[in-house]
Amino acid sequence: MADLQHLHSAWDVDRHIVLEGEKLVLVRFSHYESPPQQQPAAGDDPNGGGLMPHFIATRRMDEVLAALAPKVRKYCVMYAVSTTEVPEFNMMYELGHDREPFALMLFFRNTHIRVDVGTGNNNKINFFMEAEDLLPIIDAAYRAGKSGRVTTSSEKKFTTAAVRR
Repeated sequence: MADLQHLHSAWDVDRHIVLEGEKLVLVRFSHYESPPQQQPAAGDDPNGGGLMPHFIATRRMDEVLAALAPKVRKYCVMYAVSTTEVPEFNMMYELGHDREPFALMLFFRNTHIRVDVGTGNNNKINFFMEAEDLLPIIDAAYRAGKSGRVTTSSEKKFTTAAVRR
């Protein structure tokens, strides 16, 4: 299983979004690229708080994306971007919040494809999901982009209660 290709500048990110042509571009933004250096505080919840759970969620999502990449390679390319290394998109896309381990965003022909997954935030996917849940979302976003739509919806809806688990 290959790692995701990392983009290291805003110019790189823009270039890949603009020049990809007929493929969907999935970008995973995160500022949890490497394990946290400090030890967790005594009050940190090992399951829901602190930095380590966000790092683990980002790693797990990267593994899912790397496993999906060969299955969708004909119509989707995937990249990883560190929001600490490339902070230019943080304000525009509301990235880098402490409550989000990562954000998946989808683009087609330089257009941001919004996906309704039932959480209320159609701009990005900021929670972990398995490959069998993400694949239909990628397919729906590609079909929306090909048909000129900027919004699509997922067959499966994720409630905020289910996302927290």
